[in-house]
Amino acid sequence: MISPRVNGDTLLTTDLHVEATYRLTEALVEAEARMRRRVELLAEVVFETDAAGGIVFLNGAWAKAMLQPVAECLGRRLVEFVHPEDVPTVLQLFATATAGAAEPERPLVRTVRTDGGQLWMELSVAPLPGGGAVGVLHDVTRQKRAQDELAKVSLVASFTENLVIITDAVGQTEWVNRAFVERTGFALEEMIGQKPGRLLQGADSDPAVVRNIGAALREGRSIRTELTNYTKAGDPYWVQLQITPIRNAAGDIEQFVSVQSDASDRRRAELEIRALNTGLEKRVQERALQLAHFKSALDRHGLVLISDAHGVITYVNDRVCEITGYAREELIGVTHRLLNAGYHPAAFFNELWTTISAGHVWHGEICNRTRAGAPLWVDTTIVPFLNEAGVPDQYISIQTDVTERRIAEERVTQLYREVEAGGAQLREANRELESFAYSVSHDLRAPLRHIHGYLDMLRRATAGQLSEKAERYVQTAANASVQMGQLIDDLLAFSRMGQAEMHLERVDLDGLVHEVVAGLAPDDTARVQWDIAPLPHVAGDVPMLRQVLVNLIGNAVKYSGKREVAHIAIAPAGAEDGRMVFAVRDNGAGFDMAYADKLFGVFQRLHHENEFEGTGIGLAIVRRILVRHGGRIWAESAPDQGATFYFTLALAGG
Repeated sequence: MISPRVNGDTLLTTDLHVEATYRLTEALVEAEARMRRRVELLAEVVFETDAAGGIVFLNGAWAKAMLQPVAECLGRRLVEFVHPEDVPTVLQLFATATAGAAEPERPLVRTVRTDGGQLWMELSVAPLPGGGAVGVLHDVTRQKRAQDELAKVSLVASFTENLVIITDAVGQTEWVNRAFVERTGFALEEMIGQKPGRLLQGADSDPAVVRNIGAALREGRSIRTELTNYTKAGDPYWVQLQITPIRNAAGDIEQFVSVQSDASDRRRAELEIRALNTGLEKRVQERALQLAHFKSALDRHGLVLISDAHGVITYVNDRVCEITGYAREELIGVTHRLLNAGYHPAAFFNELWTTISAGHVWHGEICNRTRAGAPLWVDTTIVPFLNEAGVPDQYISIQTDVTERRIAEERVTQLYREVEAGGAQLREANRELESFAYSVSHDLRAPLRHIHGYLDMLRRATAGQLSEKAERYVQTAANASVQMGQLIDDLLAFSRMGQAEMHLERVDLDGLVHEVVAGLAPDDTARVQWDIAPLPHVAGDVPMLRQVLVNLIGNAVKYSGKREVAHIAIAPAGAEDGRMVFAVRDNGAGFDMAYADKLFGVFQRLHHENEFEGTGIGLAIVRRILVRHGGRIWAESAPDQGATFYFTLALAGG
């Protein structure tokens, strides 16, 4: 250490050293901020975990890739978002990285998004000093799928009798199939890196065709032509070839695929043509059968009607007759007015006809009627068919019977109205009950004060005159009046909590917890070991949330009062339905979960008042406040094993 008594040069050196340290600190902070901004700009997901494997940092790329807000994922383990089959790979990679492997591998693993979709990710992990790890998830889904598709194409091409050549964007060979090697005599190793024309074309190769092929490749378009090529032995053969460019998502050419058929033998060409015709006929038959199946399925489940330009029905399927009860002869030749139930106004059908007569498809739900007069709701799509002049000359209507659904919806709507009415009555009854409880509690306070006052005057007036038993009677009555006063005060507080107006704002829960702890009596906190984790900002009413924390933390201190050292922990505990879960744990007396349903009732207690003082209304107030905040509260415990109280609150926006 430099003594302040040294000369001025030494003091100047000290000042310069302090200034340099300050500037270095500023530079480090600025560098970290720049690094954070750069990480947020990365397309790859960057994450950091703590020593227990919990996620402590995610950049913005996570939300874009996984369709889940970053805040909801912090604190969870990375493997929770990994496909179950890939979890062992991830755990092994983390173990290898933590062990200090020189170059841990970068495996491909699948992550599962909130919509059920899967992404292929290249995972990189590196250990951090002091525990934990940092890693990168690089989305290679498109490349993986492209590789899979290329592998499939290569597999198919390997077994085709056609000659297949795949080149890069400048026309240099990347791959040829087995049929090419067998027909030309050129091995794959001889072709790779070579332009096919330099090895395959010869004296009889038509220069005009060669120029056309070159022009097509330069212009990036497909070309179909015929050409004489040569084998490695110098034998000519005639081919029909199709060259097609393969483009990436940006539209740039990545490869060319050339599929060639050997046409040297005319007989073989005729056989190939016959085979193609046979295949075409088979595909036509399969297509006709497929259409027949489509029609059968449509007839089984849908109502199909065809009308002319004036709306006169020209065709109905069997399903129409089955559902409506009309015979086909009764429907053909009439308009849809026969089925009209009169439910819709004229404007409804005017809009429908305006749409379809303009050549547009109309979709909606129509209420028709059956032959017996019963309502028939149909989900309807009407498609106009246009003539050469672009004017509709017929309409096809495809309908689905949704009568049961509409009846159910109307019933649900009616029940909803009834529930709403009942809810309004219940809310009014609750308001009246709370008002009654408040009035009764308020009115009881005055006579109770008189009782307590007169008992006090009686005790002073008869001091030394009453027997020990009489003194005990007076004292018991006085204690009961005090307890009754506390019960009335708590009941008033409970009533006011349901009526008080809420003022929602951004609440610093961490600061509020420390404020409540600091406000506890010194005798209560001297024996407590606190474990308070950093807590986020939440949305809520400050006085109400302070009351929640006072009751929960106060209970933790009270019910751990018989421990030589009390351990009380307050920390986030995950998420539920978009809200943060918080936990208050103690090592106190605990309780039997068989009676947990009584915890949050008014004046409900799980311990005798001789063990722990209280009126049994504090948790009821806590529950009412949290419900008003849209959250909930529950507890886990066992006798003499402490208790944990969980509650949920919405995080503050921004």
